[in-house]
Amino acid sequence: MISISDGNGESSYSAGAEEITAQNPGELAAAAAGVPVLVGTGDCGVVQNLPVANSQCGNASHQPDTAAWDDSPWVTAVGGTIPNINPKTGAKQGSDPVWHVAGIFSEGAGYSSVFTRPDYQSGVANITQSPMRSVPDIALDARDGTSEAGPLLNGVLALATQLNDGHDIGPINPALYDSLGPRGAAAGIADVVHGNNSVIVNGKTVVQGFTAAKGFDVATGWGTINGNFVPSLVAATRADGQEAAARQQAWADLTALEHGIQFTPDTTSPTAMTCLLAGGFLPGHPVQMSIDGKAVATLRAGDLGTVTYMIAPSLLKLEPGEHTVTLGSLLLNMTATFNIS
Repeated sequence: MISISDGNGESSYSAGAEEITAQNPGELAAAAAGVPVLVGTGDCGVVQNLPVANSQCGNASHQPDTAAWDDSPWVTAVGGTIPNINPKTGAKQGSDPVWHVAGIFSEGAGYSSVFTRPDYQSGVANITQSPMRSVPDIALDARDGTSEAGPLLNGVLALATQLNDGHDIGPINPALYDSLGPRGAAAGIADVVHGNNSVIVNGKTVVQGFTAAKGFDVATGWGTINGNFVPSLVAATRADGQEAAARQQAWADLTALEHGIQFTPDTTSPTAMTCLLAGGFLPGHPVQMSIDGKAVATLRAGDLGTVTYMIAPSLLKLEPGEHTVTLGSLLLNMTATFNIS
């Protein structure tokens, strides 16, 4: 399992959507390998922390926002609750409320402005009322912030992996939405029906957030979990193989990215040229280009995450035949072939 804590909102990325979607290859690689990626939804309620903040939520967005790392459809977004237990006996005293303290400090929840609603959320589209991905998917104890909730679920999924004879169980969202969530308490899902993540200053709501309700809701996803969640998740994984289909799709999507180089034309003469175009890279970052294993140039991805290069066979002393181009970057490596006639 992998857990990430990063509460910087989508609106804080200066290069926009292309800077955010450049993370896709890493998440797709994890999903294709069956490794769950869990990300806390942030600690500033319906708004998000800004990179310039000197303290948590010291500088936050002025409008609803969600954290860029938890919004990917290949990630399980983990919100926050407060365990409602008797401090002396440890006995449950009712459903857990949304974690919300000191006005602005609360779990993140809302809609991505970058990622559209994934297929596994189609069954709750009448609740989210949005064509975009909603987060969180589930929530756990966040008395010290959602950076606690994510690693807690990480430990829970480690137990599930152990129960599953050591076999990876991810990505878990298809099983969570199609099987476990709708079954509720019988599958180890504990509903969260109280609390919200609004920004409140001096007793007044400054930015309206989302409120927990019976069943699935935008505030907490399916709610939180109890001890039955581990065997229920393993049983669902074994019964319908939903994670296997998700792994195959992730592998197909990753493969498409890794073979996304285009040549115009893809066959050229020794005295002509062909134009290379590729995208999906982190804007502004270097991309190393080689042909047949020999370094040719260091390119730099533009604002849209794309690189271009005019390949002149005569200048590069390339012989007629097929040649392999490799582009290497921080998260994405691409390969493709072109021909010299």
